[in-house]
Amino acid sequence: MPAHPLSDRYGGARGSRRTAGLVAIGVLIAVAVGIVLWSGIRAAQPPIAARVITFDPVSDTSVTVRLQVEATRTVSCELVARGERMATVGTSQVDVRFDASDGRRTQLVTHPIVTSDRALSVELLSCSVPGQARTR
Repeated sequence: MPAHPLSDRYGGARGSRRTAGLVAIGVLIAVAVGIVLWSGIRAAQPPIAARVITFDPVSDTSVTVRLQVEATRTVSCELVARGERMATVGTSQVDVRFDASDGRRTQLVTHPIVTSDRALSVELLSCSVPGQARTR
């Protein structure tokens, strides 16, 4: 009488098929959740890019800043003018409006900042869509 393994006689373990199926379902759920989270975060924070192109100290109490802003909707940018020893001599917030109908994504904006002393530099602190966390 030949010796047969039990799996030949009774069939393979069915638990391994069930486990593989559960693992596959788990992986699919994890991928689906990841896609939903990624798209939600991406939609909640539209891309905004901004930079100071030039600044011109018009007088000891004023500086004019030229910004380039790339966005798809209205953004609010916070600027700070610094004087000697990097002391803050003025701050300002500028709203840059984008009209969805004209399709423009980049705007050049000239904005004055009132200062308490002569500005030696201007820094763009942040830009954001109103109502969202500040981003740069």
